[in-house]
Amino acid sequence: MSNLTYINRSDGQTELLVSQTVKDSLVKNLYIYSAEGLILAVVNFSVLFTILFYTILRTQKEFIIVSGLSLVNGCHGVALIVAAVGRICLIESGNGK
Repeated sequence: MSNLTYINRSDGQTELLVSQTVKDSLVKNLYIYSAEGLILAVVNFSVLFTILFYTILRTQKEFIIVSGLSLVNGCHGVALIVAAVGRICLIESGNGK
């Protein structure tokens, strides 16, 4: 295990010093995480709206189940995007040296 470096902040908290390459790698992974959420949301909401738009599909109970799954998966995709953007904002606004 490597030697971790902490600093004491003026507010009484400790802060872990992380190199810029580690931060850049983490942000890159979070952009991929966000892209995954975007794909998930776009595909599932398009399936949901397709089922809701066509009456023939709405009348079949199998498509009602598929539309429910698409709604949940689309919301999960939106949650992935929000989580990734929030984490990127937290990393970029950090005051570590």
